[in-house]
Amino acid sequence: MDGIDQFDAEFFGYSPQEAELMDPQQRLFLETAHEALERSGHDPARPPGPVGVYCGAGFPIHMAYLLHVLGPSALLDLQVILGNDKDQLATRVSYKLGLQGPSVTVQTACSTSMTAVHMACQALLTGECDMAIAGGIALRIPPAQGYLFQTEGIVSPDGHCRPFDANAQGTVPGSGVGVVVLRRLQEAIQDGDPVRAVIRGTALNNDGGAKVGFTAPSELGQANVIAEAIRVAEVDPCSIAYVETHGTGTPLGDPVEVAALKRGYGAGPDAPLTCFLGSVKSNIGHPDAASGIAGLIKTVLMLEHGFIPPTLHFRQANPRLGLEEAGLRVNAAGEPWPSVKGPRRAGVSSFGMGGTNVHAILQEAPSRVLLPPSGRPQLLVLSARTPEALAKYRNRLADWMEAREEPRLEDVAFTLMSGRRRFPLRWSAVVTDLRSAIRALREGEPGREEGTGTTLPFLREASRRWQRGEDLEIGTLVSAPCRRIELPTYPFQRKTHWAGPKAPVPPLPWGGAQRKEQSEGHPAPDDLLPVDGTRSATETAICRIWTEVLGADPIGLDDVFYHLGGDSLRAIEVKTRLEEAFPVEVGLQAILQTGSPRALAAHVDHLLLQKVTALTDEEVHRMLPSRGGLPTPLTHS
Repeated sequence: MDGIDQFDAEFFGYSPQEAELMDPQQRLFLETAHEALERSGHDPARPPGPVGVYCGAGFPIHMAYLLHVLGPSALLDLQVILGNDKDQLATRVSYKLGLQGPSVTVQTACSTSMTAVHMACQALLTGECDMAIAGGIALRIPPAQGYLFQTEGIVSPDGHCRPFDANAQGTVPGSGVGVVVLRRLQEAIQDGDPVRAVIRGTALNNDGGAKVGFTAPSELGQANVIAEAIRVAEVDPCSIAYVETHGTGTPLGDPVEVAALKRGYGAGPDAPLTCFLGSVKSNIGHPDAASGIAGLIKTVLMLEHGFIPPTLHFRQANPRLGLEEAGLRVNAAGEPWPSVKGPRRAGVSSFGMGGTNVHAILQEAPSRVLLPPSGRPQLLVLSARTPEALAKYRNRLADWMEAREEPRLEDVAFTLMSGRRRFPLRWSAVVTDLRSAIRALREGEPGREEGTGTTLPFLREASRRWQRGEDLEIGTLVSAPCRRIELPTYPFQRKTHWAGPKAPVPPLPWGGAQRKEQSEGHPAPDDLLPVDGTRSATETAICRIWTEVLGADPIGLDDVFYHLGGDSLRAIEVKTRLEEAFPVEVGLQAILQTGSPRALAAHVDHLLLQKVTALTDEEVHRMLPSRGGLPTPLTHS
């Protein structure tokens, strides 16, 4: 994946420092979850009810990177731990998007994201939430890297994954992130949501000990979960024309999976299926915790478009699999979905190392009734956090309109009003048709008005209120039946946030015997002079605070914070005490990175100089009584 160093930290309320210490998996999943909700036509701040979050991530390689860059102290920094621990993935989304349903981080290795989908479906069926986000993410860091091939291992010797092919020799590592938004079907239809597919049933189990080893697959476990999903979905297995397989292309995995499919679907010489098999891993490799959601999204698109794409690198079926006698087929070229009675249906498999298996039965979405346009003027509204984002938003929406055949303006206006977060910078226009809408978006002048009719004065006033930052009552602005549609989402302004080697705090020019020397024409303040011949007032104050917080006495100027039993929580306490004693913001990272009282004092003195040079003598003297023992006078340079 490109751009894993990029993140719109300001949009989500993170400081640059927090963002650079956070695992890119956490950051990208948060952005993708927000985007998924907007694509579903729902404002995260105004959901139809409690929204659950079920998701998982791959191994936090970023933490190992931080250990390399920052050293062992990274493990003691609570900010680093919270930003990289997989446990925080779901709750971070719930917190930042304000979602109040169940929030569960799921970890079942390769089947993580489909396990999340299964759990989200169960929560919807039991009423624990009214909408759910489900998905997964896995990133390779650094992104452009190879892998070590080992004979008889699971990775391919030539960088190609060939599921079910006679030359299949292994899989290829990959990266990815995927999120789906789930609702109970009837409620989604009633609310006019853009339904893309229907999950008829899901099942989840584990192999247990019935296999040759912990990492090995189990034919029985996979067959049982497939059969259970078909039973829950209440469908005829012969109506399923395609199965998106786990499909790793390994010499051990492919034969076991095909045997399990035959068993689970009841296929055999006397009861053959007519079913295609495929695997998205031939396209994108194996993205670990995100592999299942990738297969699910691919299958949704296939059902939506009625097309079965090829499985890449497939040339000839592995003769040991026995595909033909079971009625199974892997296609090397794309072709239309076969004609079937009833709706199109497909299965999706995801099997995790360690034995957690998931299978889902999907069905194409019910058709939407086309609604005629009303012909009346419509109010289009947009908002953003920055002028740059607002301009990009307008152009993105104009591009979307130009690429589609006459989108219904009523649906566009309704989705923008009901399905987008409301930000301080506002734009609006009253338009009558597609052409005027595109022109208004391109030109960007807010408050543009076109058309005639009795509704125009009412919309004109609503446009002005929107420009003033007021919220609008959607029900009073929408007269015709409207539906949510998939519109362009908020244009994140992503910037690079990446932890790099930290330069040590430069020593001040005054120190020890050189304290009275000048730097850049500024004399050294009197309060930096030693008070007992060896320590400055700042060093003395820091040693006293360390003694009280750490319980160690005496404290040497070169003692190391971590060697004295310090950790991130105690560092927070030290930070608080320092900022009570000195009129500067010391910062947690300064305590964690400087390490010793001598280095920390140099940092505090540096901050004090910056503070002092911005104050008058009178302001400095008024400030001194609250500084708890620092000598006076403090010379203003």
